[in-house]
Amino acid sequence: CLSSCCKSVPSARQMEEHDIGDSTWQNHTNYCTRLKIHLARALLMNPEVLVLQRPLHHYNQDEQREVLQLLRGHVSDRGLHMPSESVKQRRPRTIFFTADAIEHARASDVVWVVNATQVTAYDIAAHDESRKQFEASQAQMAQPRSCLMSALTLKTFGGK
Repeated sequence: CLSSCCKSVPSARQMEEHDIGDSTWQNHTNYCTRLKIHLARALLMNPEVLVLQRPLHHYNQDEQREVLQLLRGHVSDRGLHMPSESVKQRRPRTIFFTADAIEHARASDVVWVVNATQVTAYDIAAHDESRKQFEASQAQMAQPRSCLMSALTLKTFGGK
């Protein structure tokens, strides 16, 4: 999945060739391509904790689904493109991200709804009751200055 996200990512040499004076390769690529490059860079560092602000914002639905699968794979496999036989020896991975839509939050394990007066947490992966409460609280999420903070954790994978 990482390779499909990065098919159009230029090599370091190509980036250097595009440097013109004070301009960098970033000035010569569109915004969505830069997003893909920065996400790929972050995942290549194989972080144990990753914090992303609105990682799905500028993608269409198919690309959003693909990015969510990529992030979920990073968490469940404890890193991307690593030998499967060593997954139990690797440290767990967690990704925190702000969700633009309820559907993105539903794909998470834990959701925090943050507004001006309170923070409410929903452990939607572990408890059916918490998921029901989350679904019932959609009016709270529509309030001005509300934010959905989500987390993908190893919980749903039985602590591989």
